[in-house]
Amino acid sequence: MAEEVLSTAEDREIALIGKALSNPIRVRMLRFIGAQGAYCGDLTERFGLAQSTVSHHIRILKEAGLIEGEEQGTSTCYRVVPRRCEAVCRLISETLRGAAGLAR
Repeated sequence: MAEEVLSTAEDREIALIGKALSNPIRVRMLRFIGAQGAYCGDLTERFGLAQSTVSHHIRILKEAGLIEGEEQGTSTCYRVVPRRCEAVCRLISETLRGAAGLAR
């Protein structure tokens, strides 16, 4: 009988990040937003996507904690969250190093 494998919080975190970065458009949006930020309108114009599609991608990036929104009047400016990105880099690096049996 196979042993049941339970996912840990870390496993779920990596899966959430993986989902956020699994779409090339979201990766491009993340790069475009950067630390300087961007509005939804900037993203629709830059990528030629409908506002609803951009909003969908923004939601997924926000759920992973990679970006955050700051209300500015009637608009929201989205920015990359540097500390979260650093934590993601460490988590993925540690996971892959462990899986490959590499020294940390």
